Amino acid sequence: MKVAKQNFKQRPPAIVLGLGGYAAGPPLNAALKLKIPTALFNPDAVPGVANRRYAPKVDRVFVQWRDTLDAFGRASHVSCTGCPVRPEFAKVTREQELSP
Repeated sequence: MKVAKQNFKQRPPAIVLGLGGYAAGPPLNAALKLKIPTALFNPDAVPGVANRRYAPKVDRVFVQWRDTLDAFGRASHVSCTGCPVRPEFAKVTREQELSP
């Protein structure tokens, strides 16, 4: 957390986005202490330990699946947004996908 806090003081981010896992902890802790806006993105149907721990503390939580809203108690700061995907992925055909 010390390095993240020093970096955030030198160059304050507009927001810190946690994607889960143990690596999300130090930057989120630093941002929370420095009053920097925070958010989580939970792409899995079942949130992991880090996302469950930080969900009540961050400003916003974004989930991919509607069923995941229940895991966060349907709190008002949790939104189902789906998973952002670049438009190029939608243009790939099955034949292109399977070719070496």
